[in-house]
Amino acid sequence: MWRYGMKKLWPILLVALILLSGIAQPLLADVSVEEYISGKNRVETSVAISRYGWISASTVILASGANRNLIDALAVAPLAGQEDAPILLSVDNRLDPVVIAEIKRLGARKVYVVGALDQRVTDQLNATIFNLEVEVLRGKDRYETADLINAKVKNPRGGFLIGANALADAVSAAPYAAANAYIIMLARPTGEYHSYQADFLRSTAAEGGGVSYVLGGPGLVHDVPGVPRIYGANRYATNKALRETLEFANTHVYMADGEALVDALTGSVLAAKNRAAIVLAPFNQTARADFGDITASTRVYAFGGAK
Repeated sequence: MWRYGMKKLWPILLVALILLSGIAQPLLADVSVEEYISGKNRVETSVAISRYGWISASTVILASGANRNLIDALAVAPLAGQEDAPILLSVDNRLDPVVIAEIKRLGARKVYVVGALDQRVTDQLNATIFNLEVEVLRGKDRYETADLINAKVKNPRGGFLIGANALADAVSAAPYAAANAYIIMLARPTGEYHSYQADFLRSTAAEGGGVSYVLGGPGLVHDVPGVPRIYGANRYATNKALRETLEFANTHVYMADGEALVDALTGSVLAAKNRAAIVLAPFNQTARADFGDITASTRVYAFGGAK
């Protein structure tokens, strides 16, 4: 959980930890967090991100904000990027009034309800917002849900194949996926994958599209012959390796809690709008995360929120 009371201290701690960790000082000495995009909890943080990034939006993605169900929404960033749609949250199948108000403010005419949100959410949307189209993308499990979401992405240029429970890897990839029409696919818990997934990953390069990747270690996802792998020793090292491998703009960078991950999920499309990366870091080791190609002119933002 981000400690909002320490916002003013973070830039000071950032520089102090950099000096202690031996990271090259000229690169980061003048860097501070420009703005914290946050609310008092994860639902209100998703609304704050929406308000920050969108004056209006014809489409909104609504996903479950419950920890047990976040994995259901891991593939949603490419669809959100395609539709220029903010990602909002509902917890325990109850729509918070601030979410309803935000959908109305955006002027949205369509809502994709993704994953483990039941009919009560659809009923609330239809009862409170007139003439709203609601489409449910919910499969019998997380794999089918991801496939249903991916089927909505038009002409995908590439993809990421990640582990069945690797939400951290998914949100690391999400900004790039949303900005570049890359779909996010799930391997099975054993690390195995379907032949159609491997065929898609290999075909993108052959057809002149983007280069697809296996994301995460071989313990999470088995090798796909002919498809490069990006991974590190843990979620933070994988996040770093991905940022070093793929091309991001260095005008902006976004930071998020690498344990809770929910704010990185809802912030992924805002990062994509600036073609920027999300840096995952534990709260008490923020400055030790590798920022990549950050300079003194890079605008650093942090997504806040509660676990």
